[in-house]
Amino acid sequence: MNRKVTVTKKIIDACFDVDHQADAMVNLYKLVYPDWDSIRKIDGFPRAGKELCVYICRSFIKFDEKHHPDVIKGGLWFNNGFSSLNTDDLDWEIDANDIPVVFDRG
Repeated sequence: MNRKVTVTKKIIDACFDVDHQADAMVNLYKLVYPDWDSIRKIDGFPRAGKELCVYICRSFIKFDEKHHPDVIKGGLWFNNGFSSLNTDDLDWEIDANDIPVVFDRG
């Protein structure tokens, strides 16, 4: 399965149309893992270009200021978000093609 997607600000913004930061995080991961509900474990973090990572980080900070004023702003993203390449090599792409995934048996 190809786990490399190109996103836009509009797509990212839609991921934050929720009430809780955990739901926003899951929505972002579902962009590269549409089979999210059948995954038990992801062994690593998807990678994204610098501009995209900065945009998502700022979106989490803004979201937390509004919905979770008593937490470290953007903390969930800092701990569990995508890896940044610190370059714009991927531009607005998220790449998880070489990240091992363990699926639930079923």
